Amino acid sequence: MKVDTAGALHFNHTNGYLGPVEVMDAEEYFQAREDARRGRWRDPHSPDFVVYPSADGRVRVIDERSGIHLTASREDAHGFEPQGYLRGLFKAAWAYFDAHPEVKPWHDAKEGEVWLLKFPNSAQPWFVNGDYFQSVKTLTNISKDDAGIQAARRIWPEDAS
Repeated sequence: MKVDTAGALHFNHTNGYLGPVEVMDAEEYFQAREDARRGRWRDPHSPDFVVYPSADGRVRVIDERSGIHLTASREDAHGFEPQGYLRGLFKAAWAYFDAHPEVKPWHDAKEGEVWLLKFPNSAQPWFVNGDYFQSVKTLTNISKDDAGIQAARRIWPEDAS
């Protein structure tokens, strides 16, 4: 194979050709495949920053250019405004956590259950209506992953344990 001055890839001994755009697409494909194989996530806005999630919910972010790294939890990443060289690492952690929202128990609420949902200024019962919570009081629907829900617990049926 060889790359010509325009950035096209020519295959030797075969009838193949990739133009400059296809070469970039192929590079991105193989990079994404390798990232998936290694269990890492690459920041789409800053591809030199890779994120390795761990089982405890924390992430290790590495700047592949310099080797500088940090380990952060979801709370660390969103509760801190770093300066200097750490800013890029924290921005990559923020991007990872934004792209991988934390799964809450109420996200898997089942049809017919009743949950007590806590919001910043109130707590009231809601029943599960398909993919939504429906207010017992107002019959208003909200998504199970509504950002306003701060906490929740199932109140019906009661837990048998």
